Amino acid sequence: MKKLALLFLFFAAPAWADWVLVYDMDQASFYIDPATVRKEGARLKVTGLQDLKVRDIDGAASRRAQAEYDCTTARYRLVSLVVYPEPMGRGKILWSMDANPDGWTSI
Repeated sequence: MKKLALLFLFFAAPAWADWVLVYDMDQASFYIDPATVRKEGARLKVTGLQDLKVRDIDGAASRRAQAEYDCTTARYRLVSLVVYPEPMGRGKILWSMDANPDGWTSI
């Protein structure tokens, strides 16, 4: 579960970011942009990228997201999500969303 939660934190920065591979699975590779890591008290914010090995049903090849972690209560939330038709956050945005600010999930 911790690995899965860690994966969600890897999703939102410009396509030109210096992505660092964190985890590689059969379905996708997960990256973070170390330049986006910010600590605010007990909370950690980070931008990440999920690069899919096969496009999903909506035509997405990659997803960029910003996530926030609360280290005190061991929970996280997705702050924003942007979906792209090309690998590594490239191409015209397919869709995007801002997440529910109360949408915390336990790690």
